[in-house]
Amino acid sequence: MKLFKVTVVLVTLSILISCGTSKGYVGDKISTNELAILNGSVNSITIDGKKHKERVFFVKVNQREVGSYGRGWPKNLKVKEGKNEIEVRHFRPWEYDIGYTGGGAIGGMQAGLDNERTMNHHHYILKFVAKQNNNYLINIKSDPSDFEKVNISILNVTTNEEINFESEKKITNRVVSSIKFNTNANIDDLGNGNVLIFNGANRSLNFSNSKRVSVWIDDKLVGHFDPQEYLILSLEKQNYNFNLLHVDFMNFESEHSVDIEDETRIIMIKPTAFSNKLQVTNELPKHFGKFKKVKEK
Repeated sequence: MKLFKVTVVLVTLSILISCGTSKGYVGDKISTNELAILNGSVNSITIDGKKHKERVFFVKVNQREVGSYGRGWPKNLKVKEGKNEIEVRHFRPWEYDIGYTGGGAIGGMQAGLDNERTMNHHHYILKFVAKQNNNYLINIKSDPSDFEKVNISILNVTTNEEINFESEKKITNRVVSSIKFNTNANIDDLGNGNVLIFNGANRSLNFSNSKRVSVWIDDKLVGHFDPQEYLILSLEKQNYNFNLLHVDFMNFESEHSVDIEDETRIIMIKPTAFSNKLQVTNELPKHFGKFKKVKEK
């Protein structure tokens, strides 16, 4: 039975490699049989009756970036033999209700920019020894009973042996806890530091989530606002620097200085043709009953 499993995996990996494997080393081109091939796993998981595919993508090799927001993140990688430090991304689609596949070795600019830059990412730094002319499968699988728990393994597919490794977790684009999500506040509580922020863009023609606006306050990520979504924050009464980003055919970023005072109640944000707009309106938008809260991460 084990031999059968190895055969199936090897055939699968050979198909993946033939589709294009990214270069994860610096210098002149090296023959494939002198390199190790790394592959990220794809696992099916069912959450609330909906099927998802969690994936492993490659971010860095020995501190060198091998992917970008523009071209996506590799699913297969060639590295030199010896001990390597590999940073991988555990893509969790159920958090964003999307099925992005990472862009592979080539990728798509719009998919990479939109679905990567504005999301929280669960990364793992893995250190292990790779042998030349061997294939390795890096597998990260979530625990359906507790999504914060994962099982990580590295399989030498060539020998069908699990190998030892060191691991460290880090999360990028994390929504920080120093800005409080006041989920108990309601419309009547606005003012005196309780501020409602909403995306005033229309939901129609929201191709590739191009009307989604990501918001940072004093360099702290607050959240990603789709059209007709809002969030109530509790903020100290002071001046803040708001950074807004939306992605269309390119990144559109803007900075806004905002004074939070007793009377500050409602702030509208929205994408424009070539930038973003922020306005303290202190008025609820029309049809506010149809608005939804931003998903908290």
